[in-house]
Amino acid sequence: MNSQSTRVRLFFDQTSDEQFIVLAELLSSRAPEEVSQLLIHTFRHEDEFLERLVAADLSADDTSLLAGTVIRAAGHTMRGRNWMEVTLTDEQIEALGLEGKRPLLPSRAPQPPPPLAEEAAFDFADNSSQFYHFLMRSPTPFAMLSGPKHRFTFINQPYVDLIGRTSQQEILMKPVREVMPELEGQPFLQWLDEVYERGVQRIGREQVAQLRRQQSPGVEDRYFDFIYYPVRNSKGTIYGVMVQAADVTERVRAEAVSEHREETLFRQWAELDSIYRMAPVGMALLDAKSLRLLRINAKQAEMMGAPVADLLGKRALELDFVPPALGELFKRIELGETVRNAIVEKDAVAGDTSHRTWLVNISPFLGASGEAVAFTSISLEVPDEP
Repeated sequence: MNSQSTRVRLFFDQTSDEQFIVLAELLSSRAPEEVSQLLIHTFRHEDEFLERLVAADLSADDTSLLAGTVIRAAGHTMRGRNWMEVTLTDEQIEALGLEGKRPLLPSRAPQPPPPLAEEAAFDFADNSSQFYHFLMRSPTPFAMLSGPKHRFTFINQPYVDLIGRTSQQEILMKPVREVMPELEGQPFLQWLDEVYERGVQRIGREQVAQLRRQQSPGVEDRYFDFIYYPVRNSKGTIYGVMVQAADVTERVRAEAVSEHREETLFRQWAELDSIYRMAPVGMALLDAKSLRLLRINAKQAEMMGAPVADLLGKRALELDFVPPALGELFKRIELGETVRNAIVEKDAVAGDTSHRTWLVNISPFLGASGEAVAFTSISLEVPDEP
């Protein structure tokens, strides 16, 4: 018996309890009147599906592509879309655990509100009650919209919470525009129309929406990742849009705060660096243990009579320029004292006939443990009176 090939679109996701979800759309099947089948499968872990993938004996390229997509989806590192499309034989479909007796076609979901006459409700095939209960209990917000007016014909509680309403009963069989009138003027209704009319999915990342929460007079900015996916009946006609969404407001706000903090710190650093370099007083940073010069500004280098590059990394007390009195100040600093407005003098020596005086401030820079890791020094040369 010859094996038949089928074009299959696969969507991968993971629940909060680490169950791995595979949504498979079979774009062709044995029966010519069936245009597509939509099946959902859950695995205890992505490794279970990866083991099936290895055993399915796909081409090397398809195996590598699918394995990479599964790993990224399970690790929540996918940016963009989780849909992949491959051609599979019947044996490969069975090996992957994607076989199904019938597609998910409209029938009757458990106790839905009565549908309006002109539009059919989104229901599940008799053998797909597990799919219905999975969506109802899933922590992932799902909704199904039917017809050109986008009536809610299926919605689980996480989606009710997502849009800020209180119960499924106040939403089911009502158009989106009636349930969420605040969406008028926002792009979501237009996107739903395009998905329904053109059959092209729409994926959004960190899309802002103004929603009115229950018992709140105004609207609130919320951010969402979402997918609008067209759903077809057995004749290939689009009859609804499946919606999956996630509220990522806190993540977006946290990222915005982090970016703002980084920008503020960078600006403050730039300002401090400018002040450090252009200060009219001598400034230096020294290692607490070795008293090596870690940083020094141009004014301090000028006082010491050498270029900045020649001074960095040198031990301060070993430099010919440094007067002995400065060593006594560092001993006080090592004992935890902060030196304020200490007068340091340097007498005239051969080759330098001038007497020089400085006003010196030295304070410890404490690390996380409370111990000094560095010393900061600010020096002002005081001209001798004539």
